Amino acid sequence: MKSDILCIPCFLNQAIEALELTGADRETSINTMKHLLRYLDEADLNLSPPELSMHLHAIIREETGDPDPYLEVKRKSTETVRALLPHLNELMKSTGDRLSLAIKLGAVGNVIDFGTPARMDVGEMVDQVVEKGLTVFELQEFRSALKKSENILFLGDNAGEIILDTFLLKELEEMGRNITYAVREGPVINDATKEDALDAGIQNYAGLITTGSYGPGTLLSYANTELISALKKADLIISKGQGNFESLSADPRLKEMVKPGTPVFFLLTIKCQIVGKYAGVPEGSTIFKVFYP
Repeated sequence: MKSDILCIPCFLNQAIEALELTGADRETSINTMKHLLRYLDEADLNLSPPELSMHLHAIIREETGDPDPYLEVKRKSTETVRALLPHLNELMKSTGDRLSLAIKLGAVGNVIDFGTPARMDVGEMVDQVVEKGLTVFELQEFRSALKKSENILFLGDNAGEIILDTFLLKELEEMGRNITYAVREGPVINDATKEDALDAGIQNYAGLITTGSYGPGTLLSYANTELISALKKADLIISKGQGNFESLSADPRLKEMVKPGTPVFFLLTIKCQIVGKYAGVPEGSTIFKVFYP
């Protein structure tokens, strides 16, 4: 997905938020914003929003000297999700379709995103999604694809929400699938790093790798050998979150990196009108949709 001119104010608002989180003084903030504006003046809007965002946040880290402005935000997001676990565990025990509910809970977790202007209440979203379901829910396609799949690549998204991914990971692991779970190479916004994944217990269900980039998405032009190997090996890919959708859905390199016919299931909450228009659904929708590179 290419960036849009409407992404620019979003980038700048995100930068202001990040600067506030670092506690940067007036001079540092002004110098950082000037640096960002110079970059955006020359930026290639044919790049995906996550790739542009990667460069912007590198500038913020460089100018402020703060390697992880969202560290406290990630901690609070993790606490928010952990507080929901007793309720969610009870839901899982009482459901007759654990796989379906696990996917829905994964979509709910994706509302925790500081890379977009949208801020939603996770607890409210749990009730809405469990009661009403997802806007687009290609569950039967997923069940069919699972029957033909042994190796699954799961592309994670944000800290906190990745705890909710464990419900789906557990179901897949109990089905005997081999799972590889990929996170960002290092801190960017509130996206999950390897440290966050270990804290969430992802390693109990899957092998952990990084993607090779500090972008808030899966940027194939920066893919490391671990990610390339996992893409080639995968029979099925689960791509979590808006950033991964923005970066992967229109990247022609994906077709070259996976086996022919490999299904990619995008699981996300749509948090902006541009992505909603691109996906063909209203902003605020939750989708679980298959794509064949």
